[in-house]
Amino acid sequence: MPRPVLRRWILIAGILVVALGADLARSPADQWSAKALLGGIDLYQATLSKALGASGARCRFEPTCSHYGEAVIHKYGAAKGSALALARIARCGPWTPAGTHDPPP
Repeated sequence: MPRPVLRRWILIAGILVVALGADLARSPADQWSAKALLGGIDLYQATLSKALGASGARCRFEPTCSHYGEAVIHKYGAAKGSALALARIARCGPWTPAGTHDPPP
């Protein structure tokens, strides 16, 4: 990659890092990153989740992982909410009994 193109990409990456840092410093209700994550969850719930449910797949937790993710992102914002949601998903597996009640913190 020629140097001017590389410098341009480094500049763009730096601007994005600064913008994301400024966004994460806002309250959760004002974070555009949280809104983008919540939009992705809504899209998942409207499409893939319904298709998985029709095939017989069910979430082992109550509330479901996507609803849990929505709740923690609303409450804590994009960074901490995503970490909590990913930790919840990581606990899912055959060792988790179906119907496990695990409300958002």
